[in-house]
Amino acid sequence: MIKEFIHPELGKEVLALAGYYTPLEERILEYNGRKVLYIAGSICIDSSCCGTGNWNYIQIAGFVIKEHLRRDEGGPVVSDVEIIQSEEDRKNISRLLLAKYPSARIEIE
Repeated sequence: MIKEFIHPELGKEVLALAGYYTPLEERILEYNGRKVLYIAGSICIDSSCCGTGNWNYIQIAGFVIKEHLRRDEGGPVVSDVEIIQSEEDRKNISRLLLAKYPSARIEIE
């Protein structure tokens, strides 16, 4: 399944319900002859009734189909990515990224 991925503005805090998150870097991981697009960033929970905390995250967008396809009028860059459906690929990609970012929480779309 192919979907559009809207690239976040790196270094800009995004407000969320109980805090904020900040996408810090956009990277490509070479995997089995394909390119995996991912975002590395940090999350801060600072206004929750249940406590506070912060951690690093990796958002895996998917396999790149068309990178930086377009930019909407003054808006963000958009790419086409293929969702990673294979459970084996998901596990292997997560393992590779955890080796590089050992404390990060992984999210695969």
